[in-house]
Amino acid sequence: MKICILTYHKSVHPVKRLKEEGEKRNHDIYVMEWEDMIFNNNYKKRNYLGDKKKDLKEFDAIIPRSDRYRIEINGRKVSRNLNTIFRLIIQYIEGSKTFFLNSRYFSEYQSLDKISQQFFFAQNKISGIDTYFFTSPEKLPKLTQKKVLKFPIIAKMAEGSVGKSVYKLENKNSLRKFLIDREENDSLFLFQRYYKIKSDFRVLVVGNKSLGVIERIAQKGEWKTNISLGGKPKSFIDDKMAGLAEKVSRKMKLDYVGVDILKDGEKYRVIETNSLPQFKGFEEANHDVNVAKELIKLVEKRYRSEF
Repeated sequence: MKICILTYHKSVHPVKRLKEEGEKRNHDIYVMEWEDMIFNNNYKKRNYLGDKKKDLKEFDAIIPRSDRYRIEINGRKVSRNLNTIFRLIIQYIEGSKTFFLNSRYFSEYQSLDKISQQFFFAQNKISGIDTYFFTSPEKLPKLTQKKVLKFPIIAKMAEGSVGKSVYKLENKNSLRKFLIDREENDSLFLFQRYYKIKSDFRVLVVGNKSLGVIERIAQKGEWKTNISLGGKPKSFIDDKMAGLAEKVSRKMKLDYVGVDILKDGEKYRVIETNSLPQFKGFEEANHDVNVAKELIKLVEKRYRSEF
């Protein structure tokens, strides 16, 4: 098969692993970076989407490796959501024999940020996190006075990732400072109940089947568990948690997903989903699980079944 991996950088770990495993299975792997992509609506009297060397329609399968593209503007790093671009690519390859990973999800949801995810969980009877969203967050101080929201409060950027733009507000002063700083940031924020936990869990699901669970343990003095921020991954066995993650993947129509879960007493709550999760920490904690190989095998299976 001819497989294209779409990424913001060729040297990142998942791309290297996918290329390695794909070539082991005798596939022709081509890596295309986002900044090299070209859209031309008058190329030889037709549309063109690809880079200078390859049209995306030339491939049997496309594996996107990130739904965000980070660029630098005036010395400041800015993250752009690529879900709209994914939808464009899916429309572009329609009619050709090209499989796009997670296409059913990206076709249906142009954007499913953290706010939309929590609404989706509630609609589908999946326990999520107690979440509040206000078009005018300035009302928050009054709600804390009425104890509708109790400190500490977690504030998250709706489209943030890898633990960035997530804040723990301990009291009225930190809330006031956050609201002042927020005036300089036009991003949407949501507010969530703080659950006092030392760890949470990530389940990787490929083809609606769990590959396993890892416990993510926050490093000393840190409350965030993200591996990118120093959290330590540890293999964990919990069939009920794995089943919950599989249910989420089916409901969201995701071929590949990372489902983040916390334990609230005996109750499981879904924190959020990542439609294109990293897997370095997962493979480190589960030496017998080859995530890249399972993803390539899924692409093979889906291509055969669809074409």
